[in-house]
Formats: sequence, C-alpha cells, structure tokens
Amino acid sequence: MRYAMGSLILAVALSIWCPTLLAAGEPSFKEGSPATLSGKLQGGIMAIGGETTGWQVVQGEGEKATSTEVDMSAIEKPEAFDGVKVTVTGKMHLVKYVERGDVWILKAESVKKD
Repeated sequence: MRYAMGSLILAVALSIWCPTLLAAGEPSFKEGSPATLSGKLQGGIMAIGGETTGWQVVQGEGEKATSTEVDMSAIEKPEAFDGVKVTVTGKMHLVKYVERGDVWILKAESVKKD
C-alpha cells in the first residue's frame, strides 16, 4: 500500500513536471504578459514539496494534450470550475521552484465556463 501511494504521487508529479520540461525553450510571452487559455480546468493537483498551485488547464486530449498551471487564488469559489471546460484570462508569471525549477504560471483574473 505504501509503495502504491508513493507511485501515485510520483506519477502525478511527473505529469505536472514533464510537460514543463518538454516545453522548455524560449516562451512566446514575457513576465506579466496577458494570456487567455481555453480547456478543461483540473484542481487537486499535487507535486513534490507542494510546488504547485494545485490547478491546471488541460488543452487537447490523449497524447497530444498539454497543460498549463494556473494560480486560481484571485477567483472566488474556484472549485465550481473544477473539471469544467473554461476560458481563463490573466497574466503569465515565472515561478522559481526549488525542485521543479522555472515554471510559467497563468495568474487567473477571470474564468468563464465554455
């Protein structure tokens, strides 16, 4: 049981971390630049050391799916959007995590159900 839980946590952490590594390179935005993302909002995301906002927008499906981490702290009752297709508008910020390194995060200013 202990190993199964550890494997689950590792799998979730890698699902957050690996897309960031694959998307490495020159981003198409700068610190504080406005951005809008559409996709399925997922909450309850975990990472090693708590290095996550706990939210991500997933765009696409299957192997071609990509995800972007979202800071939902400015959104009232964000759990109402969990698992729903949404459009999130906000600004991009570079967060420097100890374990995950530099991660671009969309700080949500508004969320609308699609």
